[in-house]
Amino acid sequence: MKQMRGFTLTEIMMTIAVLGILAVWAVPSFRNIILNNSLISYSNELSGSLMFARSEAVTRRKDVTLCASANGSTCNAANQWNRGWIIFIDENGDGARATAPANGETLLHTGDEPDATLTIQGAGFANDYISYDQRGRLKGLDTGSLVICDPRGANFARAVNITASGRAESARDTDNNGIVNNMGDVTCPL
Repeated sequence: MKQMRGFTLTEIMMTIAVLGILAVWAVPSFRNIILNNSLISYSNELSGSLMFARSEAVTRRKDVTLCASANGSTCNAANQWNRGWIIFIDENGDGARATAPANGETLLHTGDEPDATLTIQGAGFANDYISYDQRGRLKGLDTGSLVICDPRGANFARAVNITASGRAESARDTDNNGIVNNMGDVTCPL
């Protein structure tokens, strides 16, 4: 008689049980990986936009401003960075983009709205916008941070710190004390 090849019902059930246990163990790790990647990606996007604004200010020898924008055309005074942002030539230096074509406040870049799980808030700035002068320095030496939070709270937050010289650098809370390194306390909305 020929020997049958295949798996028994018991073997299949054991395999499914082991796979189920592994899935229950692995899924939370994947969630953390996805959240971390989202924070890093958006932090890099903000840093890149700040570097672009600074570079354009030096190249064009004009003030260039980055501000929160809900409509991709004008600044919103509510400091709602998680709706997106714009970068524009700030001809009159007021930190607000006038949309009339004759004013010369050309829109240079529009930042995308982040993942719905992220919140972005400005911290430490005197104004609701970030403006670079023609030398690439922050106007008024207005240093601060853009803090990016996810549902896990302040201990996982990332920040883009902007120095008085205009340099943007990404930072995070490496010692889990609620303070993004080299800046200050972090509060994340719930």
